[in-house]
Amino acid sequence: VDEACIARPASAAPKERIVLYEFEACPFCRRVREALSQLDLTVEVRPCPKDAVKHRAEVEAMGGKLTFPFLVDPNTDAGKGGMYESEDICRYLYDTYGNGAEFPEGIVSTTVLTGWMPTLLRAGRGMTRYANAATHRKKDDPIEPLTLYNYEGNQFARLAREALCELELPYVLFNCGKGSPRRATLTEVAGEGASVPYLV
Repeated sequence: VDEACIARPASAAPKERIVLYEFEACPFCRRVREALSQLDLTVEVRPCPKDAVKHRAEVEAMGGKLTFPFLVDPNTDAGKGGMYESEDICRYLYDTYGNGAEFPEGIVSTTVLTGWMPTLLRAGRGMTRYANAATHRKKDDPIEPLTLYNYEGNQFARLAREALCELELPYVLFNCGKGSPRRATLTEVAGEGASVPYLV
């Protein structure tokens, strides 16, 4: 977690939950998750794997095209209409919630290593909706999001995110990376010695 974000006053945090539409195998989506982890922000993730039955339609209705990531921030005029392009999203998040932190260019420049390599090594897991994923809910039925305690870069958390993506299950991504004061929340929920990933 960026030190400036550890010191971020509560008044500067998002009042309403940011929503991220993405899919785990997308290296550009990883850029955004990495920025969110470093900024110590919680967001709702609405997975959009190939063959998704719900969330991709939401993106197309709001933004007019099916490219990812797509971020909606109801807290600002710039963000409430939704935005595409991972670099633009990352810079927006740092400008808005970084508490003066300098934008880490490595988030953009290392995508080949940090984004593409894990996807290749995992043979595209987290890209396509699982064929046997439950379809008993109606398309417009709301699904209460799960909560995943996580930080980007944890290989075990990735496995959990892949499964959630392939099942197209929305979840609250509760980032609690190294140095985050929010790790205390994980301890409160899961007990002393708890680690990520932890799913509620």
